[in-house]
Amino acid sequence: MRDNKSYYLFCLVVAIVLVLLSSCDKNFDRIYKDSLRFLSVEEGMDFYYYCNVDVKEPENTERFTSLFIFLHGATLDASNHYDLAKSAINRAGVSLNTVVVAPAYEMSNSRGNYYWTKYSWKDGRKSINAVPKISSYAVLDSLIIDNVLKNYPNIETVVLAGHSAGGQFVYRYAVLSRLPDLVSQRVVYLAMNPSSLTYLGPERWNKDKERWEVPLNGPSCSGYDEWIYGLNDLSSNEYHKEISASEILEKFPNRNMTIATGTDDVSGGGVDCEDLYQGVHRHERARLVDAHLNYFFPDNSHEILYVPGVNHNGDAMIHSPEVVGFLTKELR
Repeated sequence: MRDNKSYYLFCLVVAIVLVLLSSCDKNFDRIYKDSLRFLSVEEGMDFYYYCNVDVKEPENTERFTSLFIFLHGATLDASNHYDLAKSAINRAGVSLNTVVVAPAYEMSNSRGNYYWTKYSWKDGRKSINAVPKISSYAVLDSLIIDNVLKNYPNIETVVLAGHSAGGQFVYRYAVLSRLPDLVSQRVVYLAMNPSSLTYLGPERWNKDKERWEVPLNGPSCSGYDEWIYGLNDLSSNEYHKEISASEILEKFPNRNMTIATGTDDVSGGGVDCEDLYQGVHRHERARLVDAHLNYFFPDNSHEILYVPGVNHNGDAMIHSPEVVGFLTKELR
């Protein structure tokens, strides 16, 4: 009798699991049909993204005047960031005129897709698979220029945003990308709570002396001013190998870049020496890179947006009055 009860209990558990899996599959199908799209860059290789319109078969294109792209973080949860983006633009009052895109950088080839390592995608590195391999930044170029903007010609403004690792992606994409020079639309960047950034010079803030200086013990942390933390050894980037530091110094200070930093984001973040040269936590790193830019490039177009009382929380950041106000202004 005990064996029969165990058997029946086992069957019940299996049945419940199958029902749950079936529900998940139906939910995935719903999401897939409604918003999951793919971009074929090379024959047989796709890049997936979530979007609130069908880019390949556009409809009512005349009402869309803005494009909002929201990058996921290290968790690679593009579907969640898609939902956050839609919620944020709804609060901002711009949902009717905005195309929303949430790119999905993946870590495995589960459906004939490009994939990267857990962190290589945020630095613009090339995909693990495919011939030829493609930079994560180049994929975004293709999605924006050759697909969305091509099929939605009334778009006037492109806003690229990301939180945490997504914020790092947005910031460094802005450093290397020639997107603003290739399109007629206004391009705006919003990097929220990035763990590290890219400096335009070798100087770092000396707290004891309260001044900017090239670190005397810099050789003990040889990578502190190399790409991705600085502009030395730019040839290691896998997106625009031909780009020069002089070109970046000329153009990047004039990009429409805003760093949004939660004032309570004061724990965690990268702890390598390259990170620590930029500050002890994310909030300090955001303040210092902004101060460096203002000191050495006083005519820059960058802004810093303080979000009071928010820590390292992407949901709280994008729904904060400060960021929602930013989106209202830029996407209206």
